[in-house]
Amino acid sequence: MMEEMVKIKKEKQSRDVTCCSDDNYYPYGTSISIDDDLVDELNAGNLVVGDIIEIKAHAFVDSKSESSNKEGSNKSIRLQLTSMNIERKDDDRIKQMYGSD
Repeated sequence: MMEEMVKIKKEKQSRDVTCCSDDNYYPYGTSISIDDDLVDELNAGNLVVGDIIEIKAHAFVDSKSESSNKEGSNKSIRLQLTSMNIERKDDDRIKQMYGSD
């Protein structure tokens, strides 16, 4: 079960932020971008703009793009965090970064 989430407060700003329909904005630095191979690894390619997801945080899909040319293809999904909780589960930094194996 996820601990209580901290709600990210919207602000009245007009640049470098994600807009919402009520003229309030989420602050800069509260979104996550997932690109290329990670989109596939997370099976996130089936998400559509507006989907609500959980990443030990709550977010909505703010944008999604996919393009290709003769040099390859690119995929990108941007998630706007709306609330989150940060909690350290293990004080062992090596285990935190690389797992127990």
